[in-house]
Amino acid sequence: MKRIACVVVLVAACTSSAGSDLPAQPTVTVPGTAPPPAVLITGRACLVAIDPRALFECAAAGAGGLVVALGSNSTTTLDDGSFSLQTPGGASGMLQISGAGIASSAQAVGAINLVPAISSDLFAQMLADNEISLAPSTGSIIASVTNAEGQPIAGVTATSIPSASSGPFFDGTEPTQFGQSETGNSGIVFFPGLTTLGPTTLGLTDSAGLESTVDGVQVFDGGITYVAAPIP
Repeated sequence: MKRIACVVVLVAACTSSAGSDLPAQPTVTVPGTAPPPAVLITGRACLVAIDPRALFECAAAGAGGLVVALGSNSTTTLDDGSFSLQTPGGASGMLQISGAGIASSAQAVGAINLVPAISSDLFAQMLADNEISLAPSTGSIIASVTNAEGQPIAGVTATSIPSASSGPFFDGTEPTQFGQSETGNSGIVFFPGLTTLGPTTLGLTDSAGLESTVDGVQVFDGGITYVAAPIP
């Protein structure tokens, strides 16, 4: 605004000294920045009640009334877990799902928002069968390791920075009994008891020595963050 005022003064001075009349200068209006358009995000909370290795085999019903949050916006799920959510902040960030009967879930917003939601009873069985005790102010990560075609990869080892309180654990031959050496046929890695104070980096190595890294994974107190971990 100050620069515009100076321009007007200089023009007036030139007009006076030349003794001529110039037309009045138009007012310059700087348009404001429009708010970002609202984005409709759709998805489904996939209730997993039988086998935690099959993260996308969803129960047909029983996932109603869960709270789905993205930033400050929230909604609730229908009985099959489906939801839609209007957000003015754009289609990015972490979807968080919580409610009775599930271990709280988090997953990055994507083109297809199918978010696993392991039942509380099944998650408790996972912890008991693998002698895992979770401390307060910690969360967990479950990573799905796939190849370029999206198929799960067996024989993958994994690390995390920072380290989990125990494990990592890998899918085995029984639904809730995990191993501690490498992924099985489902390509699942379970990192329990990670700190919530900062992001976690995952390191994955397949049987041929090919490595992949997943950076910036945020965990939430008492919840599970689900991560797609492709190894090209």
